[in-house]
Amino acid sequence: MSQRKMPVLLLSAMLLAAAPMTGHAEVIVADKQDDQITLPISVEGWVVSKTARVMVNVSMAVEGGKAGSARDAMSKAVQGLAQGEWRPVGFSRSQDNTGLERWDVQYETRLQESVLGGIHDRAKSASKAGMQISVGGIDFSPTLEEMEATKLELRRKLYARAQQELEAANASLPGRSYRIAEMGFEGLSGGAMMARGARAMMMKSMSASDESAPMMAAAPAPSGSDMSTSQRLTMSANLVLKAVPPAATR
Repeated sequence: MSQRKMPVLLLSAMLLAAAPMTGHAEVIVADKQDDQITLPISVEGWVVSKTARVMVNVSMAVEGGKAGSARDAMSKAVQGLAQGEWRPVGFSRSQDNTGLERWDVQYETRLQESVLGGIHDRAKSASKAGMQISVGGIDFSPTLEEMEATKLELRRKLYARAQQELEAANASLPGRSYRIAEMGFEGLSGGAMMARGARAMMMKSMSASDESAPMMAAAPAPSGSDMSTSQRLTMSANLVLKAVPPAATR
């Protein structure tokens, strides 16, 4: 064999050695990019509050050395308005031109609606020389615990809605298997608050003059009633469904 043919034969042998056997061929198909469906979903619910946040202002003239008895007197006075866990949430004091100290204390508690009827009258009756008591406000906003319980329920509804959307996508778009890829909660929005009975009476009482207080007291909430206030809440989320890419063929 001539020396000129040797490189050609050597090259052919190398190519045959590098070529894969027919029965062990491997073909790799690149994964396709995920198909994606993005849609907003929303659910609605109600947060129910059966209590109201009540604020009471007490202003009292205090003689020197009688701070302890003054605190007891003020606490007893607010407990006389309605039994509850009254807490002092604000305090200021000054001295008038007679030498007496003037204490101004704000108390707060949450009360059942059924005991709110006539509370303005009771505050007026409990006032006396040297101590004035007034209802500073009545707020029917739900507690943090009530809000959190409602938000948990709304999230559960959103999860169920997301599962329904996933099943609908898989049923309507054959050939692709979708999964929930992302679910970002977008926040909470509040709607109108609805109330009955005692709340309507108290809101009217808060805006009325002192002369109308006896009229309000004549229409208290029914004894043993289970009044409540409700606020509509809407929670939204951004749902992303992605199709599982075809498995690589080997």
